[in-house]
Amino acid sequence: MPTQGTTGWQWSPAAGQEPKRDATYTLTATSPGGQQPGYFLTTTVHLRSPEFESVTATTGIHSPWVEGTTDKGRIVFTTQGAQIRGAANDLGTLSAARTDVDTVTAAWVRGRESDAGWIGFPADGIRVGRGGGSDLGTVTADKISVNGINTQWVGDRDSGKGWVEFPQSGVNVRKDGKQDWGTVAADLADLNGINTKWVQGRTAADGWIEFPASGMNVFQGAGSRQWGTVAADKADLNDLVTHRAQVKERLTLQGGLSVDNVLETQDSPPRLIVHGLLDAEGEVKADHTVTVTGDLTTLGMLRVQGESRLQGKVNAGAHLSVRNGGAWIMHTNDGKVAINGDLRVHGAFRSDS
Repeated sequence: MPTQGTTGWQWSPAAGQEPKRDATYTLTATSPGGQQPGYFLTTTVHLRSPEFESVTATTGIHSPWVEGTTDKGRIVFTTQGAQIRGAANDLGTLSAARTDVDTVTAAWVRGRESDAGWIGFPADGIRVGRGGGSDLGTVTADKISVNGINTQWVGDRDSGKGWVEFPQSGVNVRKDGKQDWGTVAADLADLNGINTKWVQGRTAADGWIEFPASGMNVFQGAGSRQWGTVAADKADLNDLVTHRAQVKERLTLQGGLSVDNVLETQDSPPRLIVHGLLDAEGEVKADHTVTVTGDLTTLGMLRVQGESRLQGKVNAGAHLSVRNGGAWIMHTNDGKVAINGDLRVHGAFRSDS
């Protein structure tokens, strides 16, 4: 019902009946007694911000921006595309179950929670952080394929396991999440050099080698320092220093043999010098000079094809033969001594028969 105000008649819709979109109203005016015909006034009201339950457009909607009704977030259409803005017209938040785009340009990306991890994009690549601060975070992946990794250290997921650090000198392998030296296990290692205090087999019972300043020590296993055994097909040494030596087969000396105050060999001409008593249980054969400064005892045959120098006595349990080249000079046979040549005796000569 219209009411008369100070400026004329007025009419307004009742509360809650305001139009939400453009509306046309018809005003009918009649006389009080109904004797005069009525008058009709038709007017259309255009709303600046109408509301619609839904809008279906077949050729598109043209608008500089679209805003929500209750929550006043809006989408602003720019030359590059669209911007999501909040009620205060600053950049807002886009929430979606899935986003499929060709390119994402962002200063950083983080999880939904305030303490979630985040990824920043500096000029040199990406930076993975954690929480609300600037602390570096953790990248968890099944597989990483990269051209290079620059890192202070690498460890297992469990902080109590082994880890590798990278000092300027190379690589350090640690164990138990601490600074104690760890173990490198590999099928094959190809290195130019190894600097180590000792080397051992895979078990504590295996032999081991240590490297003092003087050279190398070989020990038995089980943690003891008992001397071990070196087994080889051939050893080429400049010098051999040992307490004792055992030769299972043949001993061949090309440079000579010296046993202090006992035995030695000399060249030009080749000869054997024994300083003391020489006991031979088998055959003794010398193609060159034999010098014995003590007694010579042999239970087998004694054959000397060169010079024999004896400063003690000779005991031959079998035959005694002295040769000069291919011709024999003296030999014993069946209890007799035969001399092929001159016999010179400097002293007394005695015969029992």
